[in-house]
Amino acid sequence: MMAGTISSKPAPRTTRPRILLVDDDPGVLAGLRRVLHISEPIWEIHMASDGRQAMRALLEGRFDVVLTDLSMPSIDGFELLAELRRSHPGTVRIIHSSQVTTLGPEHVRHLAHASIPKPSTALELLSVMRWAERASRPGGVVIV
Repeated sequence: MMAGTISSKPAPRTTRPRILLVDDDPGVLAGLRRVLHISEPIWEIHMASDGRQAMRALLEGRFDVVLTDLSMPSIDGFELLAELRRSHPGTVRIIHSSQVTTLGPEHVRHLAHASIPKPSTALELLSVMRWAERASRPGGVVIV
């Protein structure tokens, strides 16, 4: 599920896209990274094992896209997404969670630009992540 529309010609990117993956399951993180690295080797992939680690990473640098689970210890995905929306409004936010099907569309739209159910296929993941990377470029997305 993706909110917003992509303009026909987003601006070209002048730096490598920076992606932050957040999940407390090391196997999920490794799998996500593997799929993205093989398919999009130019992307700069960073990982965080919980919301607290993700917040530290966000203090150290800007990310174009953040994909996060919702159920995590310390700072959960709901809190992380709310903080991202407030402090990094230009970052494309994606929910990757088994809870996606239980959240209403308005709740998802308030938290994130897109969602991917967990588990998902590599094709589903790549489709949404490629959309998010294009959307994160200047002129690439109109948020609704």
